[in-house]
Amino acid sequence: MVAHPATLTGSIGVIMEAINFAELADDLGVEFNTITSGEYKDIMSSFRPMTDDEESILQSMIDEMYDEFVQVIVNGRDMEESTVRDLGDGRIYTGSQAEENGLVDSLGSLDDAISQLKEDHNLQSAQVVEYEYQLGFNAFLGGTAQRLVSDEFRFSQLEEMIRKSNAPRAMYLYTE
Repeated sequence: MVAHPATLTGSIGVIMEAINFAELADDLGVEFNTITSGEYKDIMSSFRPMTDDEESILQSMIDEMYDEFVQVIVNGRDMEESTVRDLGDGRIYTGSQAEENGLVDSLGSLDDAISQLKEDHNLQSAQVVEYEYQLGFNAFLGGTAQRLVSDEFRFSQLEEMIRKSNAPRAMYLYTE
């Protein structure tokens, strides 16, 4: 694994977050009516505070996913679990710090990584194809801002944006 010296890497951990609009809704006189099929169906609802039971349920899920994530690194980097847990407190590391801590093998550029991959796996004739993602953050932000100020804007669009951005999800990224 090759990292650029200016890379920020690490962030070993799992996070789940949601926005709570309950107090704002109260201030604005907005009332939310939710009908569920079970006590925890609306867990992480943006429209009410989380209960202690709900927090406990979600924390156990995060802990389980974190344990799995740690094992991926333990196995993939051949590191002691205690070392991974010490490094895995959510902080990020520079490329140099990641190399010092055994999270990456060496420092270099994308070209260095490709050259090393070709050499290590006898792929001298392999061609690297790079795809570009067309909708970047600025394009998204510009498009969203344009929709917000256009005559066609409706409150339901804002509500939909908030719901989509606030969808409960546990996140960790790793690739082999």
